Amino acid sequence: MKKKIVVTCLLVVLVIALFTVGCAKTEKHVVLRLSSNFTATELASEALKKMVELVDEKTNGTVEIQYYPAGQLGDPISEIESVSMGSIEMFSGAANFMGQFVPDSRIAGMFFVFDDDAHLRKYLDSDVNKGLEKEF
Repeated sequence: MKKKIVVTCLLVVLVIALFTVGCAKTEKHVVLRLSSNFTATELASEALKKMVELVDEKTNGTVEIQYYPAGQLGDPISEIESVSMGSIEMFSGAANFMGQFVPDSRIAGMFFVFDDDAHLRKYLDSDVNKGLEKEF
């Protein structure tokens, strides 16, 4: 009888230990690939580099973004396709490349369509643009 109680207690302790190990917080290192068609010295590229630094800083290094500027991973169309297939996680480029997939989205890349930054932001927040994003 005493042996049964000891074995039962040991089994309970073992089960609790297994559940506790499974619940332990583990920090997983995530690597994301970011591609762009901007040259390494363009202002947009500098902003992306700053984003990479901030993500590393704010996540204490648990999220790493590997940045590939200047079309290192391909032309913009193949990079967009790579994002849709999951080969790379992010692409940043001029908006007019989206026109290959959603022709009406080319408006965002046209010169002198928007009067100022506020006008552009109003368009980006509009139902028209949101519909194009869904289509994309």
